[in-house]
Amino acid sequence: MAFQFLGSLVGLDNWSEALANIQNIDQEKARLQNKSNAGNQSHVRGYVYLKNGQYPEAVKTYRNTLNWHVANFGADHYFTAFVRGMYASALWRTGDLAGARLNFEQSMRNITAPDVLSGDVVEDAFRKKSKKFIFQNYLEMLAQTAGQDPKDAATIFQLADYLNSSSVQQ
Repeated sequence: MAFQFLGSLVGLDNWSEALANIQNIDQEKARLQNKSNAGNQSHVRGYVYLKNGQYPEAVKTYRNTLNWHVANFGADHYFTAFVRGMYASALWRTGDLAGARLNFEQSMRNITAPDVLSGDVVEDAFRKKSKKFIFQNYLEMLAQTAGQDPKDAATIFQLADYLNSSSVQQ
């Protein structure tokens, strides 16, 4: 029940209440001495940390889930690409520009793959919201250097072309 409520809070962009909900879940797990990772919902948890400015916590959360996704789905899997994009967003927010750039680039290669545009991949509302967030963060990061780096400026235009042909613009 608490996890469904958390998803609703995220869907409503109620980030501070979502963070309070996560803290309540963690307190209850500690009280019950529940050490299981089941129900951590790291993909949602990390997003809530990002939206509440808790960037180091987001990095830690996404690093752990990225490792799991790579081990279980592979480095180039579509779901791994989303986690990698969110991890890159967290790295950028903590000032790790080199790490962010590397992870954004790999994430974008998989998120923008031609088979994704074919309609073979069905995105739920949360994934669409995450995708928009990843693009926004990557574009913001590139905009900081596009004036000095023609490659970054070109990447911005490539991403704009992709956005024009995808549903992420909605």
